[in-house]
Amino acid sequence: SSDGRYDRVALVSDIRGGSDSFSELLDVIEKLKSEGTTCRLLYLSANVETIIKRYKETRRTHPLMEDGISLEQAIGMEREIAE
Repeated sequence: SSDGRYDRVALVSDIRGGSDSFSELLDVIEKLKSEGTTCRLLYLSANVETIIKRYKETRRTHPLMEDGISLEQAIGMEREIAE
């Protein structure tokens, strides 16, 4: 119902939206599919060592790191939520 203004749209979701955002996104995708819209889900992943290296290079903290949780634990939690 975009009145033809948009041919293609990309949505990006990550853990900062909370674990509920993944299930909400999947619900929206299912609704769009039921209305005849072509939807594709692309899941990007990297090995833990690469993710750790990237966080150390940027000096950012992982969104799930809190109260003494290690980076490795936060990455593990993120992977569990995304499954």
